Amino acid sequence: AIRKQLTRRVLEMAEEMARDRPEDYDTFYAAFGKNLKLGVHEDERSRDRLLALLRFPSTHTEAERGGVESGLQRPAAGTDPTLFSPTGGLAASNMTS
Repeated sequence: AIRKQLTRRVLEMAEEMARDRPEDYDTFYAAFGKNLKLGVHEDERSRDRLLALLRFPSTHTEAERGGVESGLQRPAAGTDPTLFSPTGGLAASNMTS
């Protein structure tokens, strides 16, 4: 019961931070991003909420990171959205030209 309550509270706080204070969330994500990714695999009950909190590099700029939803909202003209590109980074993907 305590674990369930703690998980719920931490997810609420992280969601609020991601929505209202993105700079603070970037700092939080730098420290705990690996734990959030692990939680997606291990916590089936909270998987959808955790997935919404994950951040991935953008194809627009190395400094910009976005969630799954932001990647789905702005695919390149005439293409399907890409959720994963196994490259060595933005320059290696040749997606900037």
